[in-house]
Order: sequence, then C-alpha cells, then structure tokens
Amino acid sequence: MSAIGDCLPQFLFCNGMRPQLFQCHRPGDVFKDGECVPADVAKCNVCQPGEMKRSTDKCEQFYFCESKDNSPTVWRQYMCTSGQVFHPQRQECVSPSEFQCPVKTQCQDGDYYSVECGDFFLCVQGKYIIAKCPDWTQWKGEEKRCVYSDKCRRFKAN
Repeated sequence: MSAIGDCLPQFLFCNGMRPQLFQCHRPGDVFKDGECVPADVAKCNVCQPGEMKRSTDKCEQFYFCESKDNSPTVWRQYMCTSGQVFHPQRQECVSPSEFQCPVKTQCQDGDYYSVECGDFFLCVQGKYIIAKCPDWTQWKGEEKRCVYSDKCRRFKAN
C-alpha cells in the first residue's frame, strides 16, 4: 500500500503489477503509515488558518481553513447564499454577474496519461489523481497496469 499524498483519504494498493485505488471508509479519515486514521490523529495541517479557496464542484461552494480547539487545520465547506457565487480573487460571495464560473472539464473514469516511466495520472470519480508504479515497472495504459521495464529504475544502488 502507498499513500498518493499527505493527509489524503485515498491510497494505492498494488495487486500484482496493477495499482488499485482505495479510499478510507470513515469520513474524515486519512491514509497514514499504512492505515486509515482520523486526520487529527495523523496531525494533518492541510491549510493555513484563514485561507479560502473555491470548490471545483460547485460555483457557490467554497472552503475556509480553520482549526477548532487546537486541532490541526482543516478545510471546512461553506455555501454562498441568495444565488451568489464565490469569487476566488476577491475571496467573497458575489452576484453571478460579477464572476463567470469556469467551465468544468472532467475526465472519464479509467482515463489516464503517462508522465514518465512509472508516474501517471488516472481518472477516478471524474478527477485525475497522481499514481506511481513500483520500481522497475512502468504504466502500460492499454493493459491498465504496471509492467516490468528495465528502463524504469526509480532508486539507484550506491
């Protein structure tokens, strides 16, 4: 099993040479040190207090970074009211006439593209995630799995 990033609920498990994406079952859990644990137990600071960012799903939705009771900072979801949308540069809710929501491009589950050797992006639930093949393997998209390659050695021996 391997994490696909810090403090994320998804992780990869290589079944033979084929990486499979898994997700922690409990909401708020992240994959850390080989298991799913609550984000506060993993001591995940995922943002700076007071930071704001727009949602990539809904134009009226945004996230605000906050911490409660000395716990690690987390993104909390909020919604603009009265038909307003979130303006990411002004960091506030505005009338839809003041901010044009971007057209969302989604991928189809299973879509992929290789970056180099064993590094590739895989579409899961309409979004690309970064994935890696084990040492001495590379991503073979047609087969949707990692295959042996003597050209893809990630770690050099001293």
